Amino acid sequence: MSQPTSRPSTFDPQEREREKQASRDADERAFAAGESGESIDARNAFLTADRTIVHWDRSRPL
Repeated sequence: MSQPTSRPSTFDPQEREREKQASRDADERAFAAGESGESIDARNAFLTADRTIVHWDRSRPL
């Protein structure tokens, strides 16, 4: 069984902006290195199979 991901207790908008810029910079480097735009888009997709966790409560009726 996997461990739950720890989440920060506060939101720092400046830290989030740094994270977003770092992601944009990484995308630019990948594109310059020859990775396709479609591949970069797929990697950055919000709901991908490797990022989506479904919590199913069997006790709840469908």
